[in-house]
Amino acid sequence: MAHQLISCDDHMDLGQLPADLWVARLPAPLHDRAPHIEERDGQAVWICDGKVWGSWVGKPPANGGARAVKPLYNAFDRAQIYDQSARRPAVPELRLADMDRDGVESQVIFGPIFQISTDDPVLRQACYRVYNDWLLEFCTAAPDRLIGAPMLPETPDAALAELSRLAARGGARQVNLQVANINPKLDDPAWSRCGRCSKIPGSSSPGTLPYSSAE
Repeated sequence: MAHQLISCDDHMDLGQLPADLWVARLPAPLHDRAPHIEERDGQAVWICDGKVWGSWVGKPPANGGARAVKPLYNAFDRAQIYDQSARRPAVPELRLADMDRDGVESQVIFGPIFQISTDDPVLRQACYRVYNDWLLEFCTAAPDRLIGAPMLPETPDAALAELSRLAARGGARQVNLQVANINPKLDDPAWSRCGRCSKIPGSSSPGTLPYSSAE
């Protein structure tokens, strides 16, 4: 199939991420509090500071190839792929193979549809940095086809710090801010500093409210 499609709204879901993502990468002082995988009620889930973030699909299901009863079905379920333990979207070679099969030339890859759920701003910002660095490394497998959009923290100062870090690091062509729990709201003038600090385009989710990039 010819590659005729460009996906401008793909995602890297929480359940697909490597189990050791934060355990292996967070600074030593935060290591003991790193988001990690535990089993709760027979299901593998992400845990951080005692909170359940969501499910993790890297554990092969007990029912094998049978369709499980779930509150929410995803694209894998609709395609009758009930064992998702290969975590294909988070393995570059497998994601690219699926894109080839589906005729997709490139994808803009947004982060998990969640915000880092911890009340500690130090841990929260460190978790964003780890995810963003991993995502940009992931995309180096095919930089013209895998276009990751790093996630920004929920406050202007923290978002500005991460945006500045990403600009200095290089490799980011877009960033994204999830607006559900930001403080203050997006129309506050404090957010305009993010638009002035970098030439990296930005977007917000839900919706599309781009920051103005610096000239």
